[in-house]
Amino acid sequence: PTLHTHNTPTTWPTPTTQPTTLPTYAFQHQHYWLNDTPAGAGSDPTTLGLQHTNHPLLPATIQHPDSHTTTFTGTLSLRTHPWLADHAVTGTILLPGTAYIDLALHAGHHTNHPHLTELTLQTPLTIPEHETVQLHIATGPEDPATQDLIPVTIHSRQADDEPWTLHATGQLGTAASEQTASADLTVWPPRGAEEMKVDALYEAFATRGNEYGPAFQGLTAAWRDGDNLYAEIELDPDTDVTGYGIHPALLDAALHTLGITEDIDGDVHLPFSWNDVALHATGASAARVHVTRLNDTTVNVALADLAGRPIADVGGLVLRPVDTAQLAAAGTSTHNRLFAVEWTATALAGDGDTDAGDHQAWTILTAGTPATAVPESI
Repeated sequence: PTLHTHNTPTTWPTPTTQPTTLPTYAFQHQHYWLNDTPAGAGSDPTTLGLQHTNHPLLPATIQHPDSHTTTFTGTLSLRTHPWLADHAVTGTILLPGTAYIDLALHAGHHTNHPHLTELTLQTPLTIPEHETVQLHIATGPEDPATQDLIPVTIHSRQADDEPWTLHATGQLGTAASEQTASADLTVWPPRGAEEMKVDALYEAFATRGNEYGPAFQGLTAAWRDGDNLYAEIELDPDTDVTGYGIHPALLDAALHTLGITEDIDGDVHLPFSWNDVALHATGASAARVHVTRLNDTTVNVALADLAGRPIADVGGLVLRPVDTAQLAAAGTSTHNRLFAVEWTATALAGDGDTDAGDHQAWTILTAGTPATAVPESI
């Protein structure tokens, strides 16, 4: 090597392999994860000592005899439940707030507490593009002090080694509140109400950040009479309602009625707390809706079938603005992600007050470097 630096010809060993031409097309960054097992395929809960339910999101349950509690479990993903991809806020796919209602009502039905007294949402549940989310719903024992009420909690996680995230807490009861009364929707369209245009409603929602796909574009007609809003909603024909108490997309479409009177340039609002929710009928794919504003943030919602028979009632729903930046951060998980090396700049000796003894010095010798300069460089 010393002769080579002084321009002496050197014969290098010839490699035994020949260079290979690289492809001319650009490399494409793609993940090739294993697909989820389709719902119901080889996943019979009874083989694991669990009880099978027919709910699409919570197919398994088990009662704990010592604590008198009940646990409901299931999984969801965009592959097994593709309709969830049609509910996004500024690009982040979220489990609809109405889905928590159906999950809680399902737990209440199996524990003989069919009425949802209250449910408060703590943290949004973001749905990843390729991963599966585990659901865990638990109900507790009755407390005599709460008058036949039992607690209910909803948790999720994306992997077995990740901690559980609490999404909602509430209470289930044996009877509906006396204040929860179904509206009379047998006369339709409502007399004296002004018909509202809904043709461009979902385009307006999209400009504000509420991105609804076909499965969630269920509002077909609307009317207004002061603080009273009326609407007709219908699920996409491809939506299967089997197993749901009330399909989340149907109940979510009922809330879209509020968009008729909201400023589309305002903040994105999501459900925060639900009170006095009663389910009267299951399997609905279309409904009449009556929404009444109780104040600036709270509404009352009633749903009936196309003959005016009650489907569900919500005594009070509180909506709150949401920080879309926090939603995007909540959807970022480091599990099963690919990491990269990132170099960190380090100050050189002599920069500022840096002690030169804290760094190693390198001397680069090139062709033509005088031998007398080497000791000075070192």
